[in-house]
Amino acid sequence: MLTGQPSKAGKSYSQQFPFTVSDIYGGAVYPENLGNITEGEQNNHAARTPEFLVSRANANLTVRESTASFFFHPYLDIEYLKKTVTGIKRLGYEFRPVTELK
Repeated sequence: MLTGQPSKAGKSYSQQFPFTVSDIYGGAVYPENLGNITEGEQNNHAARTPEFLVSRANANLTVRESTASFFFHPYLDIEYLKKTVTGIKRLGYEFRPVTELK
């Protein structure tokens, strides 16, 4: 998009950041860098457990002033959410509304 050249069909482009960034139009892009919980393989990814998300949050601690963010599908067992939140809090993270991110 930045080059003005057309993208190649079938090629996917994405970036993940551990903090809020601005897109090329000036809009805020909030992180979702830990991913989401899945009970089985999905979108060519292995199942992602609460423990997996917590391990990603732990790795994220290497970046100063970073944000660890994930998505939870409300149709999943609430115990997955509880395990994820508890594990991430044990790492020292505090949960904040996305509206407080800068």
